[in-house]
Formats: sequence, C-alpha cells, structure tokens
Amino acid sequence: MNTTTYSQQLVEAQQSLALWKEAERNVATGGKSYSIGDGDMLRKLERATPQEILANIKYYSKEINRLERVLYTGTRRIVHVRCR
Repeated sequence: MNTTTYSQQLVEAQQSLALWKEAERNVATGGKSYSIGDGDMLRKLERATPQEILANIKYYSKEINRLERVLYTGTRRIVHVRCR
C-alpha cells in the first residue's frame, strides 16, 4: 500500500473513533434509547450498548496507533507463513 492509502485509512479511523466517542457521550447523558414522534408516528430507537461502544473505541484507537506507526516510522508488520 502507498502512503496515500494509509493516510486515507488513518483519517477514516479517526473519524470513526470520534463517532464512537460521541456515541459514548450520548449513552452517558441521554440513556440507551429514545423516542421520536407521537401516536401512530412514534418510533423508539436503541443506541449501541456500552460494551459495543467500548469495543469499537478500543479497536479504532489501536488501528489509529498502527496506521500512525506505518506512516510516521515506516514500520510494517510482516507475517511469515510456513507452507508445507
């Protein structure tokens, strides 16, 4: 992969992390579900669970660290595969 691709992936990961952190704030301040409308048009929406949110925050934090390492130090992870 070239540097541009890693840069794009880093930006996307940072945006996703920001969204999951916003979701964490929404759950913390507004609860797990909310309703929109009334009567026949009432809709109840469920937010992600705290466990889902935490898992995604951890995932994107690690992904950002990995991509930053690749971009700023040139370190790439090499996996050796043994064939028989």
